[in-house]
Amino acid sequence: MKNQACIAIGINQYQFFQPLSYAQQDAQALGNFLVDEARLPAERCVLLTDTSPPASDHSTYPSKENILAWLDRQCREQVQPGDLLWCFFSGYGMSWEGQDFLMPVEGDPTDIPATGIPMRELFATLKAAPAEMVVVLLDMNRASSMRSHDAIGTETVELAKRLEIPTLLSCRPGQFSREVSALHHGLFTAALLEGLRYNRCIDLDSLERYLNHRLPELSEHHWLPVQEPLMVVHPREKIHQVIWPQNDAVTASKAAASGFSSSSEPYLGNGFVTPSVEYSPLNGNGFNGSRHEPGNFALPSDVPLKSARAGSQMGKPAAEPADAAPVLSDNSSATPKSQEPVSSQKWVLWGGAAALVLLLGVAVSRVATVNKSAPETSAMVAGTDEISQPTVVPKETTPAAQKPQAAAPPAQPVPSQTLLDKAILTIQPVQATHFSSAITTAGQIPPNDPLYAEAQQNIERWGGVILDIAIGRAKQGNFQGAIAAAKLVPKDRPELNAQAQKLVGQWQQLFKVQQANQKLLNQAVGSIRRGQLDSYTLAIATAGQIPAGQPKYGEAQKLIAQWSEAIFKEIAQYRAARGRFSAAIEAANLVPASTPTYAKAQKAIIQWKQKVKR
Repeated sequence: MKNQACIAIGINQYQFFQPLSYAQQDAQALGNFLVDEARLPAERCVLLTDTSPPASDHSTYPSKENILAWLDRQCREQVQPGDLLWCFFSGYGMSWEGQDFLMPVEGDPTDIPATGIPMRELFATLKAAPAEMVVVLLDMNRASSMRSHDAIGTETVELAKRLEIPTLLSCRPGQFSREVSALHHGLFTAALLEGLRYNRCIDLDSLERYLNHRLPELSEHHWLPVQEPLMVVHPREKIHQVIWPQNDAVTASKAAASGFSSSSEPYLGNGFVTPSVEYSPLNGNGFNGSRHEPGNFALPSDVPLKSARAGSQMGKPAAEPADAAPVLSDNSSATPKSQEPVSSQKWVLWGGAAALVLLLGVAVSRVATVNKSAPETSAMVAGTDEISQPTVVPKETTPAAQKPQAAAPPAQPVPSQTLLDKAILTIQPVQATHFSSAITTAGQIPPNDPLYAEAQQNIERWGGVILDIAIGRAKQGNFQGAIAAAKLVPKDRPELNAQAQKLVGQWQQLFKVQQANQKLLNQAVGSIRRGQLDSYTLAIATAGQIPAGQPKYGEAQKLIAQWSEAIFKEIAQYRAARGRFSAAIEAANLVPASTPTYAKAQKAIIQWKQKVKR
């Protein structure tokens, strides 16, 4: 691969969910690893968390609008053909009517379709990127109040297969993704970093084998229900593709600096190494100037070391790689896997090496023999040890003996029914680009063809569907997506195209207003200081500048209601509980009359005033 790019999203402080503890640190830890150790340029790695600073003058606050905008920006501006794109998300995920959604910071479980990010939209954006390979890592927390049949991940698995995007889920549908305070991470990210940093998991195959063993083991060690990762790779051949280049010399030096080397690593009996140093919390919000040494991401030293045979979970034996071998050294404290004397093991190793040399010699002689008989035509079949059959060269080489070659038949035109069928099969739900491709294909049918009338009817209908998709996106506040879809309406449909152009003009104005209002909301959110009354009143005044009917008005009102409740519960009631009734009244009077908390605040004020008179 040429280069790598990354977008890492981690959300702790949700507006409508219980806060998470380490999602933000998970995203930053993976980004630090990619920048510091995988040598990914810092400017090609964007971090979106509750407290991440702006990047390139763009907000990185993980709202729905910002996440979609950064995804689009990374795919269009940072990714080139031949690149690898990492997409990491740590936060809440939800399922609604069979569709999976990632929940941004303002995600509302009572209105999932409007506030969540559809997984199919995420995957469609990533699929459109010119990257050679996209790797999606999803640590989706499922709210404990969710119903069992709403398990997140089922649609995600199908999308990953259909679009051929390698995807790694932190747990299987129906399971919960857990966080552990002892690790300062979620279990999934802890195991992921461990596999990438210490166990040379440089392709998806080795990473899958490591996580399948390690994640259930960590669950058991921390007395948690089993958590099993799920990797989706289709076609399966992609599982051997390298996901980050690793220099053995650099790895060895880092391992030595971390306090262990190849001769002293604790051996699990399955080819995997467990570091013996402890995790520490992450600091900083960006990737530059916040380097974290490898030792900061290892597991606690009391993690039990298990063999692959003893570490099976749920009745499934842990897979032991074929090339796994005991770690042998001159250090007498290192215990080999077998109980044979060290001297006999050395003889076995020397014998194995000699056998390997003999086998290589046989293979070389075999290839040489075949090449001698057909030097220009024999070749090894990739992935096997079979030899392709040589091409037979005719003995007659003189011009008189050569037979004249028949002229190639002229290319046959594609049948109209095939074109129409292809156009129909191109369509998939809610994807405007697919309808546009179908229109282009059906438009190839000439006017004198019997299927021309049917094709034109389909084109008219599909153009209307594209406009409906655009209108639907605009209603959800996705004006950029609406404009992009409306521009796909066929130009040769005057009435439809005129309607689309009119709407595009309206949406462009609304998008400008939306951006300005989002800036106000970001300013309001950024001014909050918990426990400081003035910061809440300032935030409410700032968000209150968004007029009714404008984009982001609903979001502003939800935030104002949330902050008003905080004023009453966290400040006014706190003061009243300590006998500071005048100060409590002062705070409660700042609750806006338009919020649900206002009535409770006014009732409390009456009670507190009576106590002041006493």
